[in-house]
Amino acid sequence: MSSHSPKKAPAGESRDRGGALLAFFASELPPAMTGEAAYLTNAVLEAGARYDRYSRSKSEWSNYNTRRKRLKEIEREAAKLASSLCGLDIFSREDLSGRVAAKEIDALVGSLRLLEKVASDMIEEVQENGAPRDLAEERWILELAKIYENAFSEPATAAGSGAKTTRVQSSRVASPAWHADPQASRQDTQA
Repeated sequence: MSSHSPKKAPAGESRDRGGALLAFFASELPPAMTGEAAYLTNAVLEAGARYDRYSRSKSEWSNYNTRRKRLKEIEREAAKLASSLCGLDIFSREDLSGRVAAKEIDALVGSLRLLEKVASDMIEEVQENGAPRDLAEERWILELAKIYENAFSEPATAAGSGAKTTRVQSSRVASPAWHADPQASRQDTQA
């Protein structure tokens, strides 16, 4: 886990964090958006919980070769089953449709073809070489950037990126450390 990673908080601390986030949003949101403070607080807490869950299961997803292999197997098996169903002889097809409605079989074939296509698309998105990326942290950053953009109606920028700085420093938004201690991040950006 990197130094930017959120830390697992005890249940009481999580409630405190929610209160701190709610206070932050209530004080920093544009007046027209203050009614959304509770929604945004919940969105940030849910993003943090997803990050924590992804981080705990890093051994399952960090090996990109294994991920690609599993997705290729799903793609291959979905295609194989869909083809097998479509290739049934007339007697088997009629016997099967007497037990399972033809409409349901057609829906299953359609779902299998969709699964095959989605798995194929996902294979293309999986890293092929190099050091494994921290996908949990990447998703955390992207989720917080979306929340920021929805809350403040302006693009999130990373501190030091050369992009126009925003009213609320995006280092507060783009760093998973904010999940661990939003007050500390707020003090850092105000200094």
